[in-house]
Amino acid sequence: MQLIDTNVNLGPWPFTPVPDRTGPELAAHLAASGVRRALVSHLGAVFQPEPMVTNRKLFAAVKKTAGLLPVPVINPALANWREQLAECLAAGPIRAVKIFPNYHNYSLGARKLDAFMAAIDDAGLRLIVNVRLEDERHKYFALRIKGVPVKQMDAFLARNPKHHVLFSGISQGRDR
Repeated sequence: MQLIDTNVNLGPWPFTPVPDRTGPELAAHLAASGVRRALVSHLGAVFQPEPMVTNRKLFAAVKKTAGLLPVPVINPALANWREQLAECLAAGPIRAVKIFPNYHNYSLGARKLDAFMAAIDDAGLRLIVNVRLEDERHKYFALRIKGVPVKQMDAFLARNPKHHVLFSGISQGRDR
């Protein structure tokens, strides 16, 4: 059996001292736990106004590391999301993109996501929606970002029935 981790990140987390690993270091760390393949994003894309700076770091970090599959972050709330997507597609083979609606300040109910969903469908990509990055009980006190509500996820899936969406960071009973 091969373990595949679908929620892995490179880069530092600003509120907890975690190692800022290289691609090979991350692959070795995961392999020590039996994980041979991982879908990897870069945490910097969460906090940067423009995610492409850290997406480029992601592509460079995993380029020659077997088992690490890049999942760039796109911010569909930005006017240049089409350019972001085009650059990611040109950077190398990708199978999915990730969005952070709660960190990038938009709702899954936003109509601007319709064009985004059509574009990733045309590109043959899957979507990963990050619901939360950490348990609210452990958050830095000044960071008051709540998880994406279940009702938003449900409505989003109803509007996009042909898409296979992976929601990551779900926690039982807290996403209402």
